Order: sequence, then C-alpha cells, then structure tokens
Amino acid sequence: MYHTREVTSQPAAAVAAAASCQPVRVARRSRSIQTVVTLDLTVPGLNSNGPRRELQDALGEAVRVYVVSTDRRHDCITLHVEVAGQTLDTVIGALAANLTQATLGRAKTISVRR
Repeated sequence: MYHTREVTSQPAAAVAAAASCQPVRVARRSRSIQTVVTLDLTVPGLNSNGPRRELQDALGEAVRVYVVSTDRRHDCITLHVEVAGQTLDTVIGALAANLTQATLGRAKTISVRR
C-alpha cells in the first residue's frame, strides 16, 4: 500500500570519495612561552601606594602587584609580585637595590603559554 523511494542527493561515487578523504587540519596559531617571576614581599607601612610605585620604578611596567595581607600589629603589608620577561636574579637584584627595608618571601619562576 505504501510506496517507498530512496532519495539520494549525491551519486554513489561522490559518497565513496567523501568517505575516503582525510580530515582537514586547521593550522593553529603558535603560542609563545613567557617566563614569569613570582614572589612574596613584605614592606613596612600600611599603605601600598608607595611600594607599588617603587616596584614599578625598579622593575618597569610589566610588574603586577597584589596585596596579600595587612598586619596592623606589626605595621607591615605583604604583597604578591609578578614580573614577566625577567630572570629571578634580575628581579631580586633590583628589589635589593631599590627596596632596602623589604623582606623577600617565597620566590619562583614559572613558564606561561600566551
């Protein structure tokens, strides 16, 4: 009673050729690996504006500074500092020369893909 008819939009040869094709690979943009020095720094005082300016003067514009804690009892601030594109020796040397009252905490170098 019902009639079925197979409908194909492509000839059989085209379907066979499409099945044997290799997958298309899209070229990805290469990402560079950037070295970032991270360290904790404790400075005297309760205002972070002065140490931020001194860090930018010593290390340049590539420095990121975050306030980790403020200790009112001991009148000091702990900062987390990230510097891109410099070595650990360069960063510690610049800090020792420019922030004489700062105490360095944990310092390490990491590699980030960007």
